Amino acid sequence: MMQSRNRIPHHHFIILQTLLFACILHAANTTTSMCGCMSQANVLMDFYNSSNGAGWTHKDGWGSTTDCSIPWYGVTCSSGSITFIDLSFNNVTGTLPSSWSSFVNITDLRLNSNPLLSGSLPPEWSGMSQLTTLWIYGTNISGTLPLAWSTMTSMQDLRLNSNPMLSGSLPSEWASMSKLTTLWIYGTNISGTLPPAWSTMTSMLDLRLNSNPMLSGSLPPEWSGMSQLTTLWIYETNISGTLPLAWSTMTSMQDLRLNSNPMLSGSLPSEWASMSKLTTLWIYGTNISGTLPPAWSTMTIIQNLQLYDNPLLSGSLPPEWSGMSQVTTLWIYGTNISGTLPPAWSTMTSMLDLRLNSNPMLSGSLPPEWSGMSQLTTLWIYGTNISGTLPLAWSTMTSMQDLRLNSNPMLSGSLPSEWASMSKLTTLWIYGTNISGTLPPAWSTMTIIQNLQLYDNPLLSGSLPPEWSGMSQVTTLWIYGTNISGTLPLAWSTMTSMLDLRLNSNPMLSGSLPPEWSGMSQLTTLWIYGTNISGTLPLAWSTMTSMQDLRLNSNPMLSGSLPSEWASMSKLTTLWIYGTNISGTLPPAWSTMTIIQNLQLYDNPLLSGSLPPEWSGMSQVTTLWIYGTNISGTLPPAWSTMTSMLDLRLNSNPMLSGSLPPEWASMSKLTTLWIYGTNISGTLPSAWSTMTSMQDLRLNSNPMLSGSLPSEWASMSKLTTLYIYGTNISGTLPSAWSTMTSMQDLQLHGNVLVGSLPDDWSQMVSLVTLRIDSNNLNSNLPNSWASFQNLKTVQLDSNSITGILPPGWSTMISLQILILNANNIDGVLPSSWANMTSLTQLQMSDNRLVGSVPPLWVRLPLLQQLLLQNNCLTGTMPAFINSALYVPNAINVCYTKIVESGPGVSRCPGYQWPEYCYGVASHTISDSPLGQSSTKSGVPSSITNSSTLSSLTISRTATAPSPSQWVCNVSSDSVFVQLTPPSVAMFDDGVIVAFVVSADVRNIVHSAGELSFVRLTTNSIPRVTLATIGLSIAMNVSIITPGDTAARWVVGGVSMAGVVALNWTAQSSNSVP
Repeated sequence: MMQSRNRIPHHHFIILQTLLFACILHAANTTTSMCGCMSQANVLMDFYNSSNGAGWTHKDGWGSTTDCSIPWYGVTCSSGSITFIDLSFNNVTGTLPSSWSSFVNITDLRLNSNPLLSGSLPPEWSGMSQLTTLWIYGTNISGTLPLAWSTMTSMQDLRLNSNPMLSGSLPSEWASMSKLTTLWIYGTNISGTLPPAWSTMTSMLDLRLNSNPMLSGSLPPEWSGMSQLTTLWIYETNISGTLPLAWSTMTSMQDLRLNSNPMLSGSLPSEWASMSKLTTLWIYGTNISGTLPPAWSTMTIIQNLQLYDNPLLSGSLPPEWSGMSQVTTLWIYGTNISGTLPPAWSTMTSMLDLRLNSNPMLSGSLPPEWSGMSQLTTLWIYGTNISGTLPLAWSTMTSMQDLRLNSNPMLSGSLPSEWASMSKLTTLWIYGTNISGTLPPAWSTMTIIQNLQLYDNPLLSGSLPPEWSGMSQVTTLWIYGTNISGTLPLAWSTMTSMLDLRLNSNPMLSGSLPPEWSGMSQLTTLWIYGTNISGTLPLAWSTMTSMQDLRLNSNPMLSGSLPSEWASMSKLTTLWIYGTNISGTLPPAWSTMTIIQNLQLYDNPLLSGSLPPEWSGMSQVTTLWIYGTNISGTLPPAWSTMTSMLDLRLNSNPMLSGSLPPEWASMSKLTTLWIYGTNISGTLPSAWSTMTSMQDLRLNSNPMLSGSLPSEWASMSKLTTLYIYGTNISGTLPSAWSTMTSMQDLQLHGNVLVGSLPDDWSQMVSLVTLRIDSNNLNSNLPNSWASFQNLKTVQLDSNSITGILPPGWSTMISLQILILNANNIDGVLPSSWANMTSLTQLQMSDNRLVGSVPPLWVRLPLLQQLLLQNNCLTGTMPAFINSALYVPNAINVCYTKIVESGPGVSRCPGYQWPEYCYGVASHTISDSPLGQSSTKSGVPSSITNSSTLSSLTISRTATAPSPSQWVCNVSSDSVFVQLTPPSVAMFDDGVIVAFVVSADVRNIVHSAGELSFVRLTTNSIPRVTLATIGLSIAMNVSIITPGDTAARWVVGGVSMAGVVALNWTAQSSNSVP
């Protein structure tokens, strides 16, 4: 709630005061005949003709050159000279004539309040040496202050204020105007500094330089010579520096205003205690620091002291200030003041307006002694650390009108019934406290109260007093966020002045909505949500025709139907009736609510019927939420007239059917459209391409939605969220959507999409989440997508994506989750992906990946999950130092031949590569007598269970040329090791492969903690086979142990002695038993 200072802004008051004074003088001015001054008439007429004299408000006598007895309006002729010209408030235009310098005997010249008067101040007027009064304020005068005017040494009253185009600096030369008593140069564009030389203006009484935002520099200590000054206003400037101690000699000062100078610093001088005649002192909105001087207690006649909005002001409130017995207004809020409220201030019996709010360090209790301030009308002590209870003694403050004690969380106790004596109260705020107890029925005597706020007091209990019906003038009553119980009082129907009533968030409030409250016909705002209210919506409330904001949501016991009669609430702009047990249909009659802007009827599961086409008359609605209901039927094409719509949510209505209306394309301002979880069918309308303001579009979980993704939607360039998943959408991904450069969250998973991943989508540089999994996409991963610098989540699993993992994707430095499971991706794991240092989940299982895990991947410091199972991977797993990977099942390399052990590696149900990995994923071939060799990597394109390959029969009758040695480390007592016959395979390049198998089975008797060695004898391979060019020899090891006794097999020490014609590569498995 914004605080109101309840006062006329001071600069407005100044203008009013000035205008009143000017009008009084104008009325008292008596023009004279021109006899003796006709020789100067031509000079006057030149000005008249050049300043649109014919358009002047008053021009009586001007132009009468034949009869000098006819007075000229505003001109005084005395002793043959023009001595006074007053053309103020006269619609004078044009510029100031330099020729008027010939009026050497003029003493008083007033051209103020002519807003069309322009030009500059003539330096030639320095010849008017007799001038004592010159008023040229409230004009469009520009230029600078003439230095030459320093010769106007008779000047006493000079007013150049309220000329916003006046610029330049304050001339030091004007120090010669030593007779000046009044100088007003405020509300201009004057810049520069305050001239120290003006200290010679010792006759000065009233100096006003305020509201000059370009004025800078410091406050001159030399001005202490202006000892007769009574009024000094230098506020709303860019003045900096400190408050001059020397000004303590200004003992005649009565009104000093230095407020709203944010660059003013230093402390409040104790020496200023000598300004004992001060009645008004304003030093607020500055950078002043330090404490409040106790010595200022000598300012015994001060009436208005304002030191608020000085956040660096600290210390405590001086008890000594109790001597300020005539103070009526004291504002010290928005500071760092601490300590307690001084009981001694009870002697400030003239106090009318005391504001100590927004001082979070202020503590202690509310002094009962302050009851002596019986004339107080306004007391603000909110936003503090005040504790204790509300003083019963304050019941003597019978003049109180505005009392604000809110936002004091330490304030406790109960609401005193005794305060019923404050019968003049119009505003009472006691919210955001620890107040407990009940609402006092006795407060019914506060019959003229208008604004009563008691909300956010969770310990406040009891019921709403029917007696408060006597508060017939209350307009605002907020009692929400409490423990109030009971029912809504029928008697409150007499509160006929009520405009804003809020009783929401009172979960213990029960009963029904009183039909009698229809008497509150002026109500504009009514909030009764988050309660235990039951019953139905009263038809009688149809008389509340002033209602603008009605919120009855989150009342699960509220039932019945939506009354058609409420159509009379034609001024409604906000209506919330969601989260209830309301049933029935949406009333077509509500179409009369033509200015409604926010209508929310969601989470009403018993609401049925169809969406009324008649509501198309709600042409100003911007927010319409009708989701989570039993609404059926189709989407009304007639709603296309809702052209102000910004946020439309019709999701989670499973009975809603029909198609998406192309006519809704006219809702061109739509930013949010949710129509998911329905039975909508048909296709996506191309016409919706005109919805160019769309930011959040969700059409997911509509299994009957079909057709393709419209390329035309590329015009929705402001889209940040697009959900079209869980549908029957088919076709390809539109390359044209690359123009959706604001897209952040794109989810198209669970559809029937085919084709490729568009390279052009790399222009979606704002993407954070991308899900196109569970489709039929069959292209490579685009290298161009490396431009996704903001991408955090990518899910492309369960497609038919082919090709390799792009090394260039390493530039996706924000990527956290990458899921590519269940595709046909081959090639190796890119070492460069070690630069994806934000990765937490990396899933690439069920692909055709080969090679090993790059050692550089240990640089992935945040990785928590690595899934590589069901790939043709080999080698040794790098030693990750990230402790998150030590969690069980954090790493899964089942059904690969990666060697790894550790607590984070998943246990596998058995050992077997995917069928497409059978053979040798990496093998060495010798195809010449000279031993020249080459390395081949790949996955077999086909596999069979035949025992012959290219007419080659594997013989089992000869002895193998060398033994193979295997090492086992297992905790069981009995382990069986053998070479078993695998399936045979033909590599892509037609390489011949021969498999060797065991001629025997070895049973290992193992001692715990020891390494076991086994020597196997294999069946032989015929010499003719060994002579085959390009032959590869492979073996398949079976290690069988009972039960779940081995976490991982480590196979090592493989040798093939005595074979010089072959290049031998040993491959080992880390599959878990």
